[in-house]
Amino acid sequence: MDLSGIAGKTILIGREQDNKRLVVAMDVDGKTKLAAIGNPGSVPTSVSRYKAEDHSAHCKIEVDQAGNMIVRQMKPDRKMFVNGVELSSKKITPQSQVQLGIDHYQLNIETILKIALQLAGVKATNGGGSSGTKPKPEAGSKPIYSISHLERVWDDYHDGDIALLKRQNSISLLSSIPLFFSMGSGALVALSNQYGWPKWVTGITLTMTLLGLLVFLYGLYLRFTSHHIEKREELKDDLMRDYVCPNPKCHHFLNAQPFKLLKQDKKCPYCQCEWTDK
Repeated sequence: MDLSGIAGKTILIGREQDNKRLVVAMDVDGKTKLAAIGNPGSVPTSVSRYKAEDHSAHCKIEVDQAGNMIVRQMKPDRKMFVNGVELSSKKITPQSQVQLGIDHYQLNIETILKIALQLAGVKATNGGGSSGTKPKPEAGSKPIYSISHLERVWDDYHDGDIALLKRQNSISLLSSIPLFFSMGSGALVALSNQYGWPKWVTGITLTMTLLGLLVFLYGLYLRFTSHHIEKREELKDDLMRDYVCPNPKCHHFLNAQPFKLLKQDKKCPYCQCEWTDK
């Protein structure tokens, strides 16, 4: 689907106030245009209403100049699910599964995009410019799905995890420094007493002790503010959400398997669809 006609646009999605249909609204040349989808009463009340007066809705789809799309929840007290995971924002494709509210009202992203193109006065086509993973034709009718985008997902997870481990190692190293200050000052005191060194040596040992105490307190501060466990859990959650089979009928998590090993499989171990890393 060619989305160049709505590049840079924001599509608002919410429930119609009176007839309770799904409303798709978008600003076109300074004017708000909208369309309703479905039969009256087809949208549950768990989907937030579209309000023209303050341009609010349950969620919105932002389309950038390259045709990439991000869906964002606009009501913090409501719910949104993307591919079965509750999120507040997520990069999507026309095939993504987006559901709204506690009733999991299913959005048809392709239909919404076609309506948005119609509001913009553009005829929907299946040409280039769409975002996300698209099936690539094979000899015959069986599609082959690209997993090239999963390399970035894995790299982000791996690099983030390594950065957290390096930070923890740095904090552990910093925490061991006070021990050397303590041992050094103790050795100076002993030598000073034995050889009758000048009084100013005592000042050096006192300074070393204070420095060791400051480094110790700083190390404690870093430990209490690192949130290492929470950040690792966030990395794992991001991986489980995004490191999935590109087949829209599958979207199964592919485990923490490095991408260089994943691309050797050539097919999904769950739905058996074929892959390409191109």
